[in-house]
Amino acid sequence: MWRNASTQLKSGGKFVNTRAIGNLDADYAKSGKYGVSLSDLTPCPDGMQYQVHCHIDPPFEFGGHLLDNHADLSNDINYRNGLSDLEFMKLEETETVKEDAAYWADFVKAPYMGVLIARKP
Repeated sequence: MWRNASTQLKSGGKFVNTRAIGNLDADYAKSGKYGVSLSDLTPCPDGMQYQVHCHIDPPFEFGGHLLDNHADLSNDINYRNGLSDLEFMKLEETETVKEDAAYWADFVKAPYMGVLIARKP
């Protein structure tokens, strides 16, 4: 993923992606409150596997894998593939959260997904 993004971006371009960052077992993450629910959390040697259920029409699901050293950006895979200046968006500063902070409070308090922005130098 990182190599592909770096190859396609021009210098100064941004790569924006979502990623699991933890709190996969939060009650709201199982409930579908935000249109997605997680199930079948299974520890594995390098992290956690899980199923993502998207509650839209038509619904669909896929498997996810949270790598221990990937969630907290403690590895250097992004840098080795030509991207830098990694930062997570501050959820509380997004328009969506500002418009209804009470609704998004559970997610902001203990997010299981984050929006990561990386730049190509």
